[in-house]
Amino acid sequence: MKSLKEIISLIIILLSVFLIFAFRTVPTCSLWNGYSVFYFSSEQDDEFIDQIFLENDISNYVSLSNQKIPIMLEKNSVEYSMLKTNFQEFSKYISLRENYFFDKTKEFKLCYVPSEYKKNLQDCVTEFRKNGISCGIDAAAKYPWILPVILLLLSFVFVFYAKNRILYIICAIFPNLFLFCNPFYSCAVSSCIWLLCLFFVTNLWQRKGFLDRILHSYKVLILLVLSIVASFSASILSGIFCLLTLMSVCGICILYDFVDSKISSRYSFLPVYILPAKSVSIYAGKFKTIMPIILSASFLIILSFLFSSNGKSISSSSKIVLPGNSSAKSDDLPSLQDFYVWNWDVLTYPVKNLNINSNSSDKVIFPRFVQEENKLKQINEVMYFNQSFVDDVYKNIDLLDFESIEKVIKNQGENFIPGYNTNSSYPVNLFSTIMMFICFFILLFIYFSAMIRKGGRK
Repeated sequence: MKSLKEIISLIIILLSVFLIFAFRTVPTCSLWNGYSVFYFSSEQDDEFIDQIFLENDISNYVSLSNQKIPIMLEKNSVEYSMLKTNFQEFSKYISLRENYFFDKTKEFKLCYVPSEYKKNLQDCVTEFRKNGISCGIDAAAKYPWILPVILLLLSFVFVFYAKNRILYIICAIFPNLFLFCNPFYSCAVSSCIWLLCLFFVTNLWQRKGFLDRILHSYKVLILLVLSIVASFSASILSGIFCLLTLMSVCGICILYDFVDSKISSRYSFLPVYILPAKSVSIYAGKFKTIMPIILSASFLIILSFLFSSNGKSISSSSKIVLPGNSSAKSDDLPSLQDFYVWNWDVLTYPVKNLNINSNSSDKVIFPRFVQEENKLKQINEVMYFNQSFVDDVYKNIDLLDFESIEKVIKNQGENFIPGYNTNSSYPVNLFSTIMMFICFFILLFIYFSAMIRKGGRK
């Protein structure tokens, strides 16, 4: 291959395929980074759970039975004594943190098991169920095969109506590959639009003015932009892969044209299209068939989204509502900020002067005696609830001598918002949901507007 254009196209195609496969993203429903949530009947004895975990070499798990008071205090310190004596003063946070160890209805107890023991945990589930114990794991969502299957069926249907079937089949591989490696709902609708645009391209292929017709078609441009934005709405990585898919399809068209011209050069006579691209329908006269088909495929994807992402699965385990990262904070689940405030209250309680108002919520002044020149001298010390205090408490979480729920929360990062989520819920953000519906209604608008204005032909 002597042409630099063809060489670059081949490199782009191979590189795109490698990157899409190497960095493919498969959605899971794991509610906690670095941990699997094992849930079991709240009537079950914790000792039996501990025994099964021990037999399956699972350690460092976080459960209600192995919790202690989550603060670094010496047992002979004043703060520790005051905490024990006036425990009711500080019990709200301790009570709320226990909610992390139950589902919302209190029917199941929860254990947080490090992800490294996921395989061992599956063995535990089998053993528990053999003993008649209702249990499960949060990350139980399976690969959403329905999405690539819908797209594959749509591809097969379009093949029968495409004018240039060989080119269409080759190009259609890439949207299918893209969705297979990024099985998100918005990416599925995006890929359907890709197939429609490829259908347009292959129908006008090799006609005079073909490229100009495609580039100046508002319909094609709008659909391409929507497809790219919908992919980015799933994730930045999915958006990048969508752009790589676009580049790969362009590369395939260049290579196909190159190979086709080489084969055609062997013949002395070749048929040519009489009508230019601007005089031919991009639907190849199949508008009333093609548009209902792609609308049906998009609608099936939306139906799949509505029934799976909202926790309407038939499986009873998918209806369990578990603590995890959420879009809205639950009042029943304390955050690290609540933990900082609780630490502040415990540490400052012994030195707060209840008779004066010199203490504020973020500042405490208390007297202290020091020895200077063989004399005792009173000085005032000040404690501040500031970033330095927060940082110290944050660091001390790792120094706790037990597997605390605060360690699990800390591992989630700064953007963690404690709330409740349906187990096995499909991870879909609001933007991707909006884009999915926008794409569908744009397709619907194109269909009805064309039917009203020109009876299905542009």
